[in-house]
Amino acid sequence: MLSESIAKLVQYGITTGLTPECERNYTTNLLLDVFHEDDYEKPDNIEEPVNLEATLGKLLDEAVKRGLIEDSIVYRDLFDTRLMNCLMPRPGQVQKEFWDKYKESPKEATDYFYKLSQDSNYIRRYRVEKDQKWKVDSTYGEIDITMNILEEMMRKVPKMQIIVNGDDALSAYLAMDSGNPYVTYGISKPVIKSAANEIREGRFCKRCGEKLEYRFYHYSQLGDYYCPKCGFARPKPDFDAEDVKVGDQLSFCVEGKHIVANYKGFYNVYNILAAYAGVRTAGFAGEHFGDMLRRFNPENGRMEQFRIKGTGVTLNLAKNPAGFNQNISAVMQDQAPKDIIIAINDNAQDGTDISWLWDVDFDLLGNDSVKSITVSGIRCQDMRLRLKYVDIPSVLEGDVEKAIRDRVEDGVGNLYVLVNYTALFSTRNILKRLEGEK
Repeated sequence: MLSESIAKLVQYGITTGLTPECERNYTTNLLLDVFHEDDYEKPDNIEEPVNLEATLGKLLDEAVKRGLIEDSIVYRDLFDTRLMNCLMPRPGQVQKEFWDKYKESPKEATDYFYKLSQDSNYIRRYRVEKDQKWKVDSTYGEIDITMNILEEMMRKVPKMQIIVNGDDALSAYLAMDSGNPYVTYGISKPVIKSAANEIREGRFCKRCGEKLEYRFYHYSQLGDYYCPKCGFARPKPDFDAEDVKVGDQLSFCVEGKHIVANYKGFYNVYNILAAYAGVRTAGFAGEHFGDMLRRFNPENGRMEQFRIKGTGVTLNLAKNPAGFNQNISAVMQDQAPKDIIIAINDNAQDGTDISWLWDVDFDLLGNDSVKSITVSGIRCQDMRLRLKYVDIPSVLEGDVEKAIRDRVEDGVGNLYVLVNYTALFSTRNILKRLEGEK
């Protein structure tokens, strides 16, 4: 089964031009190595065209069966990207091919790169085919708007009750305008000071287009907003978190209940509040909500905890400026001495443009409690440069595992590992393996 699926994938690469015929055996061996497999039986024949989705599906099922990945969309997507990489030409070859074609015709170069993106599964044809689109006229022609898709789905289920974050102007407007019954949750008083230069979305009123005014921000675009022109404003929350405290743990009151969670990060107040609103809206009293929080252990790189040779390690995913700023805020709420590792990749699923790093408030890491910062991953040099511009020294170590081992060996015993999308899977596996070592 594995041999046949690998042979099909290699044939797909040759047929599409990703892999030259002379590299058939080499590519086969690369794929076998990914599966830690030594045996290979060449199938008699391969029917074409090869169905890429079905072939990858069988390979991913095999990876799950062998314990190489967890059976989730995120880890399956990360693993099939690794498989497709075995078929791909080197980045330098792609760049040369593109620019050679560009000299002759920019359109030819663009068509080449677009086909490459589809053939390599960066653009997943089989998912795009399932997309449903709603068109909206604008002064620049027709555009697709995600909000229209959500609104259309809501209108198809008019009795469905919507639970919405009232502190987000885009979400609140969508719920109000849908005609569906809805309840809101939010935080009515300032909790922490929001950075004045933070990147914010949804700054304009969806009802009339006027720029929204804010009495205060929590972070990003979340806060107490109103439109000075048409009167659209933040709704009074049905589930209002009061007396919010953030630090080594989170706590707040809602409906007279005192909620405590051993998590960090202000954003988790919203996550917990949303879950509570769901429980109550479903008709449950929620008397065991606190017990559930105490038993819940964050996984998959969301403030996930590890213990390695006496060092407490916290792994968290950060893949955009708003998320990274909240990660940094959560880390700095821990006032104990700490080491930090930041791993940044630029694989297809991360996006090759990492200019967004300059929108993150890394200067907040310039604190005496931060004893060391190690930069790692494919774009570790870029991350080091970003820190240099805010006068924060860092250690460069491209090998994530070595970076972790070094900090466990000579660090302060309190380590935070912040990674972007494709660094998460491999880093989590490293941490789980190190945790099991004696």
